[in-house]
Order: sequence, then structure tokens, then C-alpha cells
Amino acid sequence: MKTIVVVKVGLLVLLLAITGAMGLEYGYQTAEPQKTGWPLTDEERAYVLRPEFERRPGREDPAAPKHRPDLWPVLPSAGYWGGTSWLDCHAGLVKVAQASQGPIDVLLVGDSITMQWGAAWTRHFGQYKTVNIGIGGDKTQNVLWRLDHGGVDGLEPRMAVLLIGNNNMFFTPETGIAPAARGIKVCLDWLRDRFPKAPVVVVKIFPAHGPGVPFYEDIKKTNAALDALKLEGDPQVRVLDLWNDMVTADGNLRPGLFAPDSIHLTQDGGYELYANRLKPFITAALSGQPMPRQERTSVPATVTPPVGPVQPKPIGVAPANPVNAEPAQAVQAIYRDGLAAGWLNNPIQAQVNLDDRSAADGGGQAIAVTTEAYGAAQFLRWGTSLDTTLCRSLSFRIHGGADGGQDLRIALMKGLAEGPRLRVTPVPRGGQWSRVTIALEDLGLAKARDLYGVRLWEAGGVASTYYLDDLHLSGEAVDSLDGVVYDDVCRGGWFGNPFAATADTANVAPVHGGERSVAVTLAGGGGCAQFSLANAQFDTTASEALSFWINGGPTGGQKLQLFVKRWHGEAPAWDIPVPPANAWRQHKVPLSALGAARANDIAALWFRDANTGQPQPVFYLDDIRFVRAAPRAAAAVVSYPYAPYNEGKMDPQLTGWPLTEAEQAWVAQGEYTRKPGHEVQKHLPEMWPVVPSAPVWPAPDGHGNLWLDHHATLVERVRAASDSIDIVLIGDSITQGWGGGWDGAALSTAWRERFGAYKTVNLGIGGDRTESVLWRLDHGALDGAEPKVAVLMIGVNNAPLVTANGVPASRVAEGIALCVRNLRARCPKTDIVLTKILPAFAPDGAVHQAIKAINREVDALRLDADSRVHVVDCWTSFTTADGSLRADLYSDGHLHLGPAGYIRLAEQLRPVVDRLLVR
Repeated sequence: MKTIVVVKVGLLVLLLAITGAMGLEYGYQTAEPQKTGWPLTDEERAYVLRPEFERRPGREDPAAPKHRPDLWPVLPSAGYWGGTSWLDCHAGLVKVAQASQGPIDVLLVGDSITMQWGAAWTRHFGQYKTVNIGIGGDKTQNVLWRLDHGGVDGLEPRMAVLLIGNNNMFFTPETGIAPAARGIKVCLDWLRDRFPKAPVVVVKIFPAHGPGVPFYEDIKKTNAALDALKLEGDPQVRVLDLWNDMVTADGNLRPGLFAPDSIHLTQDGGYELYANRLKPFITAALSGQPMPRQERTSVPATVTPPVGPVQPKPIGVAPANPVNAEPAQAVQAIYRDGLAAGWLNNPIQAQVNLDDRSAADGGGQAIAVTTEAYGAAQFLRWGTSLDTTLCRSLSFRIHGGADGGQDLRIALMKGLAEGPRLRVTPVPRGGQWSRVTIALEDLGLAKARDLYGVRLWEAGGVASTYYLDDLHLSGEAVDSLDGVVYDDVCRGGWFGNPFAATADTANVAPVHGGERSVAVTLAGGGGCAQFSLANAQFDTTASEALSFWINGGPTGGQKLQLFVKRWHGEAPAWDIPVPPANAWRQHKVPLSALGAARANDIAALWFRDANTGQPQPVFYLDDIRFVRAAPRAAAAVVSYPYAPYNEGKMDPQLTGWPLTEAEQAWVAQGEYTRKPGHEVQKHLPEMWPVVPSAPVWPAPDGHGNLWLDHHATLVERVRAASDSIDIVLIGDSITQGWGGGWDGAALSTAWRERFGAYKTVNLGIGGDRTESVLWRLDHGALDGAEPKVAVLMIGVNNAPLVTANGVPASRVAEGIALCVRNLRARCPKTDIVLTKILPAFAPDGAVHQAIKAINREVDALRLDADSRVHVVDCWTSFTTADGSLRADLYSDGHLHLGPAGYIRLAEQLRPVVDRLLVR
């Protein structure tokens, strides 16, 4: 039987013909060559390995691509983590499905929240045969693609649980809310048609972050739109809504249920709640009874009233008429035999006695904290805040009570936002006091003026009593964690999160440094087994590499990969060299190799099976940290014609890499607003080609600057090659076209056949102009390198500005000369081969004439008077007798070269380059 489901998407009506054999027929033809089935054809595999944004509906017509975000959530699309990683994970789950052929009890479908079911599922549902096909980061369209491409082939589930849509919230500003909700319904329709006898529980999207955050608000709107679709009109469908269970009366996330990223669930808190609420549905469905309908009840948070005459407002609500922060002091007391003035006690799921005398450390009394599971001691200021600009650290003494061993987290409230939750170390000892001192920088409060609160959470899920005393801020300087992820414990908001694996983050032997390491055993999991170190949002802008130590345990030989999960963009996997048995080995991986250079959205580090699908024996990790890049204070080597630039009145960092925070903010502005003259509201196009400027290439998702990412990648390649470079290629897209550049393309046949004996690094970036190359040279492009030959070709992208914006051709030539001068100063032993701009565009057009004018001005400068500069003119090799372009040499007929063009250009360069490299 075939059922027709009509889904309205904007003005388009999609007729979704649901077929048991082929999944849904979506009524919209994308460019995907294989709509359903597994394994993929070679053509389909090549297609889905393109970034997802290149495959979105509407882009199938290359001549007239369209933007149809309203279709994204309702049409299948393979996910993309960079390279083959996502596809490999899907392939692993297909193997799991194939190994589980026939009847199963429960099919779990979703994203990372489904993927991370762990101990709670085993405790509550371990007796049932379950297949989990959750993949982290998936959106509705990715689930649809997996269902259509073998994800559940051969399975006969008795029921299914569907939780999807969270990751669609990143795109609701483009797609809108209604399509996101419809995407969930299309996933449901697929399951109901393929498995008509299997009841389905649709779990509404869990809350994330907090009230006022767009992500949180869009989840609420999407869940409301899902209600309007009346899914329970199908008697075999039930909707489970846990929103009220997961938030307090004021809408904030309930403590203990969520990981520090405020999205994922804790195993013994959030998943325990989820399992308990899901149990009646699973029990009924698997016993052949109708599933119950959910009662809509509200579960308010438990909040103990504060001690004292002043009643604070609920958590998350700003104090009325807050006054300015109290003056900064080098020491700020919070508790010494009582709370300091302005501080209030407001515990959550805990009892706090401020004058306990049973274990006082100094004076006569201390704070006794008796927690329920996941309880919090909380001390707040309402109406005033503290200025901590003179303070460097938070210090307190702690006593573990009778037994000790509490797993505590501490966080500070800056304004009303909670900073990173850090694990309290050393772990509280039973029967004795110890001191804890934490750098405010690591708590997100360095030099802040708006400290509002301190929270200490019991994260171990165990009720206990511990004691605090002498809680204060001081000017004492302590070492910052400075990028530490793990050293004896997880630091800086990081926490362990295994999937299809076991992990002990307090392993005592072997260790590399300190007293603890992480012991990991991967169970197989169809190729998705992993140990994840997760974080709310880590910024690697100031880092250059990830360093970690690994020990292969008794056997060694594990096949592992390292993958960095980002909230935006994609990242490639890095193959971890096979670890030795019973020996420690350090790896320092450039962030550019992990797709994480200059990123501010790192969500997790995954140490995972290298897609073998086989169990990996125990191995150990230790001393995991991001290595900060030391700013390279490269001195300016040329003086530019625009004095305000040289004086630092425009660009706050004229040279050096990585960038300072001020420079990052500066280059994030649109390039046009940073051009010479615009700082005083003048239009000075004659200065554009001769003053360094970083372009801006917005990422497809609106986050970051791809051009800077490409520059960072090239800086890393030069550093890796160091002084062993024979040839460096510098320029724009024509140079990039030689291959071997930031985009990972192999060196072209033309280059390999003529220059394959030479070690070559290609620094070409498409679209670059003279000012772009100048900026790159001043910001680390060749730091520490001394190539034997530099082949420079730049200026063609300046030519259109000659006619469009009044840029003088002579100034473009001067910009080219500045590039030569900069190279000569930085690499005095390097020979420079300057290739004049190749002919481009129609001979009778203004841009073609501008190119000829620029080349004439370059000739007039007599740059080859320097014995280390060699000018090559290829004009006549690319034009016919009447001056028109040799179309057979160009891939587009007017600008970029085809294979024959690169062969011709290589023939022109070879005599000069060979002569320079053998002399």
C-alpha cells in the first residue's frame, strides 16, 4: 500500500510518496545521483564527499543555483565532518544493522543525544535487543539520508524512539521554524511506512542553553510547531515532552541534568530522567499494549529560600536596578565565620549551614554543605556586583567530611552568565582540610567588574556532606590552565563522555605525568566507538597545536583517529600513529591538520576507532592540552606609502603571527572599511595596492573568515617545511592552480613533470591582490623559511579596480614592487622570479588594457636591476598574432588556465628556475 503525504513548504507542495521498499519519494529532484540504496556507487560516493552546503536543494543547477533553505530539513542529505568521517560512521552503523538482521525490540534514531545513551539505558532497558543509530551532529535531513541508504535495512523493530531536530536549530535563521518541525514529521513518516506495525515515540527537542538565547527560543518554537502537526493523530504514535521536567520554574536548565555544554545530558542525571519518563511507553509497546498518552504536568525546581532578610530574585532574573560594582580590592572576602556583606545563601537541592562548628578550619565556624544528588551550594550578590580587576585567584579550604572523595564542580557567575565549570582539585579528603586555589582566568572572570555569584556543584550523583572555609578572592597569582584539557583530571570545563567504550579518567597506572591518566577501551560499536572529551565552546584562536601523550597498554597496535568536533564548519580526522605497547609517546598535532585553526567553537575531542568496527584494547591518554602559539614579533621590513598605517593608527598589529585580540577584531571588519583613508572618511584608491590588508571570506554558516583560515594553514605548511623549501609559489588563484596549496589539491601534472625534483610549497590564495600578499608576508607567511626560489605572480585582481575605482596602474606596479622588496628583505638569499601578469579578458576591454598598463609600469621600475630578481614576460605565449587570447590555454576562456596553459607557463619558467637551483 502506498500512502501520499502532502507537506507544504513555502509555495511548493511536496508530494511524499511513501514506499516500503525505497523510503519516501520526496517530490523534489536534487543532483544526488543515487537517491536510495547501499552501498554507494562511485559517483554517489564522490558526490556525498563534497561539503554539505554544496549539495543543498536548489544548487543542483550550476548555471543558476538557488537558495532554498525552506527545503533543507525535509530532503535527504548526507552529513559531512570533513573527509570520509561521517560516511565511515554511517557505514559502521550499517554493519551493526546487518549484524542484527530480523526482529529487534527497540530502534533508537537521532543525533548525539541518542548516540550517547549509556549506563542509564543498560540499567532500565538492558534486557531488550536494541539497535542505536544515533550520530552526533545529525539533522533531520541527515537521518532521512541514512534511512534511505541502508541505515535500517533488514531490521524488524517492535518499536522505535525518534529524537531529532536539535542540530537544525543552528540553521533556523535561514530555514525558518516550520520546516524544522516538518523535517521531524518526515522522519516519523518514513519510520511509520517502513515499519507499519511498530509504534513510534517522538521525543520533542530537549531545552538547551537558557531563556533569551536564540537556540533555546527556537527549540520552544519548533516544539510548538510540532504540536500543530498533530502527530498523535496516528494511534501508533506518542509524543514525549520532557521540557517541564528539565527546566526550573523560571525556565533555566535544571542542575545536574545537563553536561557543561548545556545541550548534552549527564549519564546519571539527564539520562536517568529520560529513561524513567520513557519507560512506560517502552513497557507498554513491547507488551503489546497501547502506549499511554503523556500527562502535561509541571515539575518545579527545588530552591531553598536564602538566609537573611533580603529575598533574591529567582536564578536567571536580573536584580532590580543594579548599582555599580563595588570598588576593586586586591582581597575580597566571601566567607570568614560568616558571609561577607552583600552575599546571600541560595542553595539548590542542598542544605547549607553557615555556622557549623563541627569541622571549622579557622575561627569558630565553617560552611557545612549537605547535598542531594547533583545539589549545589550557591552564594549570590543581588543589587551589587564585585569588581575583581585587582584579583587573580579564588581560594578556599575544603574538608571532605567523613569519607571525602566528592566530585565537585565550581563556577562563577559573571553578570547572569555562568562561566566554565571546573572540577575541584585536589579531590576533598575525608577527615582533613586542604586548600584549593584557582586562577580567575580559568573561571572566565579575569579582570571583570561584574562577579555576581559562586556555585559549587556535586556532580557525582551522591548525597554527602562536605565543609568550606576561608572562601575569598585575592591578588595571589597562580598558574593558569592555559589550554589544559586533562592533567590528572579534566580541566577548564572539559569532561569525559565515552560511546561504545569504557573510560576511567582517574586511572592510577600507567601515568605519564602526575598521579592519574585516562584508561580507554573501545568496544567496537560498528566503527563509531569513541572516547570524547567535550566542552561547551572552546576557543583555539590563540593556539597552534593539540598535544597529548598516548600509551598502547599491554598490546599496543591500536588503530585510532583523533577528530575535533566543531559547532560550525567541518573538520577532518587525523590518523593517530600506532601506539607502542607499554610506552608513552607524545603527539603534537597542528590545529590546521584538525580543521580547528583559529576556531572559537570547539565542542569535543574524539579519540575513536579508525573505522575498523573492531574492539580496540585498552590504551591510555595523559597530559592533553592545547599549545598556545607564541606571537612572532616579526619586525616590519618595508615602509609603506601611507604614513598612518606605518604609525599603527589603522592596523593595531602591523606584523607578527598569530594575531593579537585587537588585530583579530580589526581584520573581522569588512575589508572596504579598513582601506587607507576610510579611518578619516576619505576615499584614497591610490593607496589600496600599496598598504597591507587582509581580505574577508565569510564562511558559509556566517562564522569566521575562511581567508584567514587558509592563511593559517599555509603558515603551518611553511613551518613544517622550514628551511628545506626549494620553491615557494606566491600569488592568487592562478598560482593556487598549480596545486599543493591550502585546499589539499595535488601538485598538477604540469608542475610535477617539470619541477617534481624540487620541494615546493604553494602559497597561492584565489582572489588575492598585492595588498593581500603584503599582509600575508608581514603576518608569518615565510617566517623561519629561506626558500631557494620564490615564484611571484600577482596583480590581475587589482586590474578591475583600475577602471572601477580609479586605482592608478602605476600604484599597482608599485604594489608588486613592494611584494618583491618585502620578499628580498625577509629572505635575502632567495632568488625571486617575478612573472608579469598574464593576458586576461577581452583584448578590447578596459580590464585587459589595465593589465597591459600595469605590466608597462612594472617594466619602468627595472626591478631586475637587483641580481636576485628575475622578470619573466609570458604575454606573447598566451596571445595570437592579432592580440586575442589563446582560448585553448584557458579553462574559462579569459582568466584561469587549463592544463595546456599550465604546461605553457611551466615551459616559460623552467629555464629560469632550473638555472637558479643548480647554480
